[in-house]
Amino acid sequence: MKKKRGNRDNAQYYENISPVHHKDFIKLAGLDDHSDLKLITPQIQAAESLLEVGAGDGRVLNYLQNMGYTGQVTAVERSGQFFAALQESHGARYNLYHCDINDFAPEASFDLILWMWAGISDFTTEEQHTTIAHLASLLTPRGQIILDTFAHDAQPLNADEATMEQSFTVERENACLHGYLPSPEEIAGYAKEIGLTHCHHQAYKTSKDRPRVLHFLKK
Repeated sequence: MKKKRGNRDNAQYYENISPVHHKDFIKLAGLDDHSDLKLITPQIQAAESLLEVGAGDGRVLNYLQNMGYTGQVTAVERSGQFFAALQESHGARYNLYHCDINDFAPEASFDLILWMWAGISDFTTEEQHTTIAHLASLLTPRGQIILDTFAHDAQPLNADEATMEQSFTVERENACLHGYLPSPEEIAGYAKEIGLTHCHHQAYKTSKDRPRVLHFLKK
């Protein structure tokens, strides 16, 4: 029987792709100008505590620092090489954790959880549901989750293969990334099953005219 792929199978991809090359993908997507984060600046400013899922090369942390955000910031990153770079650039300022988000069990709760750069697409549909449920358990009573996704009917620019079933594959540096693009309806379905009663979506385009969606989930 063929083994079903999951998010942990994507781990080697991020160990093989350097933070420098990752910045090239950010420019390709048109997110180097923080067009996504500018749309949610009011939500960021209103939060006293913030968790970033998959901090990557520090793009979001750089934005928080430059905007003068004064709340408590925690970030989780699984990749060893990305985490090492984050420790060097942001370790003195923010609380950084080197672990898988589903293994992250902090004592504190968060007013705002950011999962940007379409990180949810690295997970299968089953994993997307369970991971959002885990994030929901980390929210304060007034907290919310903001997710960023690709448009589910658009092929990622760096994808080598895509299907009509919203799945795609990226092959780089002797490693493979398998992804799934959830639709707004699927995100809303996850939220309803988890018990997040407030869910809305905001479609937007990056500076490179790429369609993306922000999803706002609240208790």
